[in-house]
Amino acid sequence: MAKQPVEIVDLFSKVSQLAAQEEKEMGRIVSTMIPVLAWLNEPVVLRPESLGGSFREFRSITLETGATVVTTDLEGRASSKQLSRFGTEECLAILHDSVPELQRLVANKRRAAEAQPVLSLKVSLRGRRFIVDTRSYRLMVSNTGGDCMGILISAKLPGGRTKASSPRDVSRGHQVEVDLGVFKEVGDLKRLELQIDCKDVDGRELQGDESVRLEGGSWQRATLRRKDYVPVVHRARLSRAAARPPS
Repeated sequence: MAKQPVEIVDLFSKVSQLAAQEEKEMGRIVSTMIPVLAWLNEPVVLRPESLGGSFREFRSITLETGATVVTTDLEGRASSKQLSRFGTEECLAILHDSVPELQRLVANKRRAAEAQPVLSLKVSLRGRRFIVDTRSYRLMVSNTGGDCMGILISAKLPGGRTKASSPRDVSRGHQVEVDLGVFKEVGDLKRLELQIDCKDVDGRELQGDESVRLEGGSWQRATLRRKDYVPVVHRARLSRAAARPPS
């Protein structure tokens, strides 16, 4: 009986060491996940039923940028908590459920990056110039990324008017010239506001808004985004709004 307190103290010491080791390892894993989640920039949807324990009481659980876990309970109330603040068992359950989905999202994003068109734009004046200047602005579109299908360029003109080009395809490593249908005498414009709509080879719809200089003749990189893309910062708000019962 005299040895029992010593054994209990020894056992407590070993458990404390193991807990500290697991906490340190968990922190390293979470730190590794943070840049991956930031690169993905979309939530990892988890399954409450597979996490066990207290997670069964939630309607939805997502792991988001910054290793933040967003939960929505059965009554539609949403809350967030850092992954590192969960207990070891809960943290392990979240990591175990999130890794396969993380792998799938990473593979999809890499595939999308390969298919994503990379467009550069340059404006020039083309056409004849007699008594009346009938030259029009032409847009050269260069693509160094994945094939771009059905690219449609809409130019926003003074007075709220819009001129749209005919759809064109531009494959990887090629250029096309798009007649914007905007003449030199349209006004004293310094820049042209353009909206770009197209699809990648997988049929994903892309869109971009660019302001291009009309003088200088230099190439300008266009930024495209998926039309159905919703920034992560707004997703929690949208999910809370959807879960909120109508007044």
